Amino acid sequence: VSVCVPGAYVSGIDTDGDGTADLNAQTYTEAVKGRLVIDYDATVTSSNGQTYTAATAPVILNTRHTGRADSLRIRGFLDEWRKEGLSPEEVYIHDGEPNKSSFNSARDITSYLYVRGQSFDCVFACSDWRAYGALVALGSLNVPVPGQVKLIGFDGARVSRYCELPFTTVQQNPDMIASFALNLLEPLMEGAFPAENMLTVPVQLQRGMTV
Repeated sequence: VSVCVPGAYVSGIDTDGDGTADLNAQTYTEAVKGRLVIDYDATVTSSNGQTYTAATAPVILNTRHTGRADSLRIRGFLDEWRKEGLSPEEVYIHDGEPNKSSFNSARDITSYLYVRGQSFDCVFACSDWRAYGALVALGSLNVPVPGQVKLIGFDGARVSRYCELPFTTVQQNPDMIASFALNLLEPLMEGAFPAENMLTVPVQLQRGMTV
């Protein structure tokens, strides 16, 4: 799942639950846990002359319904959307073509949205390959990154470090994931169901040149 969020609508991050922004672009830290604080008075005008506010701008999910993981990611996004009192009907879900890779799907939909005049100035992708696809599309359209559009991925894959413009990403802990997976195998091999089959993995921000 990839979500495009115009930064003009975000005034900061609420870390203590009081509804006001405690952190902003000048005061952010390495790791941030909280909720975005939306400025509903801010406006964004797209290249085709349409003016949007946070309440009227479309939210776009770029995904592929190829398995359980995709369905869970979509459900998680919509659950958080509802917690903010927003309607799931305001979300436009774009299903990528099943025969396209994550890279190709993200590249093509980013190009399509930009060319048709859809306004966005930030792309957050749920995988680094989707982020790279969006980065390539923006480069081919001569869109300055991060000057005009900021971009962040998720995974910490090598492509985020070694592509033509290393991009910022959220890095997972592969060693912890691998160790947990191996620990699940022992009871399964003995015919038992693991007592614990869910793991919350700590993440960290890997700085690049796209934010």
